[in-house]
Amino acid sequence: MSGLTPFIRRMIVKASHRYGIPGRYLAGQEFIESGFNPGAVSSAGAFGISQFIPSTAASYGVKRGTSHGAIKSQIMGQAHLLHDLGFSKNKRLALGNYYGDPNSSYAQSVLDAAKKYIGVGKGINVGGMGGGPQGPSGGVPGTPSKTIPLNPYLDPKYQSYNLMAQLGASANQLPATQQGWQQLANYILSQTPTSKTFPGSPGMKGSKGSDLLAGGKLGGNWKKLVKLAPGADRAGVSTKKVVLKFVAEIARMYGHKLTIGTGTNHSQMTTSGNVSDHWSGHAADIPASGKTLIKLGQIALIAAGMSRKKARKITGGLFNVGGHQIIFNTYQGGDHTDHLHVSAY
Repeated sequence: MSGLTPFIRRMIVKASHRYGIPGRYLAGQEFIESGFNPGAVSSAGAFGISQFIPSTAASYGVKRGTSHGAIKSQIMGQAHLLHDLGFSKNKRLALGNYYGDPNSSYAQSVLDAAKKYIGVGKGINVGGMGGGPQGPSGGVPGTPSKTIPLNPYLDPKYQSYNLMAQLGASANQLPATQQGWQQLANYILSQTPTSKTFPGSPGMKGSKGSDLLAGGKLGGNWKKLVKLAPGADRAGVSTKKVVLKFVAEIARMYGHKLTIGTGTNHSQMTTSGNVSDHWSGHAADIPASGKTLIKLGQIALIAAGMSRKKARKITGGLFNVGGHQIIFNTYQGGDHTDHLHVSAY
């Protein structure tokens, strides 16, 4: 398998959001390194779409192979390493160090290739009432004209047509009719990772019961309420027990076991330049989106000590409550539209 496939494009967008590396540079580097071939192996033993040597791959959780899981790890590792090499401060130096020779022409080759992929990872314009190229009345009927960032993990089964547009770039076009949008939804559904990526994660429909904030729906030992996804923690540093217990309390109130998608295997610095709580094991990300994400966010706020009345009115944002930081359904501090971030000390 090679070429900039829809799945590779989505993983580039995901990595770009997480580590702050513009998608065009990730794509340009992958083109230079392997021609987007996750099965590529160099004479020096470097492997994958972003050509990691085994020792570095082990440090960044990069897996060998062409499965979706392996490809994701290769692209995430690429972005993570570039972040750690200071890409945001000096692109050429970071790229040169990635290659192993800051004085080579490698950096310029990547920068030149990136120009071909300038649209990768950018937001796309969705036309609205004022007219535009995407549809009989300028795009998705009834939606305002705006530019929205790509979010490859929204489940199209439960999104309105304007949110489906966030995934439209994976098909390299935006349909002009309602039937076309439905076809796009079906296409995205077939290509988009589901809860199988993180076994035990909540589905979009939520758990049983009419009131997900009622509390006390799930009993049992806290160890049985929380699961760490493969690769959630980096080698040698585990998510702290205080975080696991806090996530377990959220699971207990929610009535559904929860999976931590990202623990300590996270960039050291946040998008605001602070050391991430993840790095020391004091934070966790729980994959979820849409209504489920909002419900989990509300429950987390209550578990941290916010009143139920106040929490029920909140649909997203960044909050510091009772010694916990809770972020969901917002772009504050990075893209938090596909997961709930919680911290505990």
